[in-house]
Amino acid sequence: MIWHSSSARPASFVKRHPLLVPLGVFFLLTLLLSLLRGSFMRAKIGVVEVKGVIFNSEAILERIQTLSEDNRVRGVLLRVDSPGGAVGPSQEIFAALNRLRGKKKVFASLGSVAASGGYYVAIGADKIYASPGTLTGSIGVLMESVNAQGLAQKLGLRFETLKAGKNKDIGNSFRPMRPEERSLLESLLQETHRQFLADVLSRRPIEAKLLAEVGDGRVLTGSQAKKLGLIDDLADYKKVEQLLAQELGLKDWDLDRPEESGVAFLKTLQSLTGLDELSARQGIFYLMDWTFK
Repeated sequence: MIWHSSSARPASFVKRHPLLVPLGVFFLLTLLLSLLRGSFMRAKIGVVEVKGVIFNSEAILERIQTLSEDNRVRGVLLRVDSPGGAVGPSQEIFAALNRLRGKKKVFASLGSVAASGGYYVAIGADKIYASPGTLTGSIGVLMESVNAQGLAQKLGLRFETLKAGKNKDIGNSFRPMRPEERSLLESLLQETHRQFLADVLSRRPIEAKLLAEVGDGRVLTGSQAKKLGLIDDLADYKKVEQLLAQELGLKDWDLDRPEESGVAFLKTLQSLTGLDELSARQGIFYLMDWTFK
């Protein structure tokens, strides 16, 4: 349907909410004045989410930097729901959280799983909380290689490799791994594992001997992790938010989540007018059309 003129605009929404236009104009003016006076200064708790397999850290690092520079953000709630991933990105996020802790309190809430790299990230927080059944720990490093030589031979395939440097094709899937190659890769994994253990020891109240025993790649429940000192306590996401606010001395705060930045105006309009979400969206569209007509 195409409206040819303003006189043809449907009046149902305006009739239902006759005060919406003047109220909207008043709200916009108040918002502008408030911004100019800097009155929107309620404290915020920023949220950083680490979800899924950790292969790339750029978006999370940008988010951490944004919250670090926001003076309204008093503390950060780190939500981890990840089985792990690449070592490098996990270490980058851990390092960024370490820097952030120098400026703001950081509490971690572990979801259904926060293992391996997911746990590595979490130890960058001041305190770590999980549910009793959260799967966490898995303090270890893994590398897998597939030997497809037999399959290639059955298919009549023969692969030739040209290289400069005897270990350049280490992990080649079309030939057996040589003993010296296995030794080289195992030493690499052991060094990375030592880095993981050292960072856990630097952040968690657990003895090195005990960590060496349980930091063998095994998966733990939240309850087991608490007993070992790998997390601080058992609490769900909302409870961790409240604990962080209590730690910061906040009685009233805004939760700054990345996905909510685009709907802040909508939620504010709903709270001021008492409209449901659909009516508020219609009102915004009507105001924009009326304002810029």
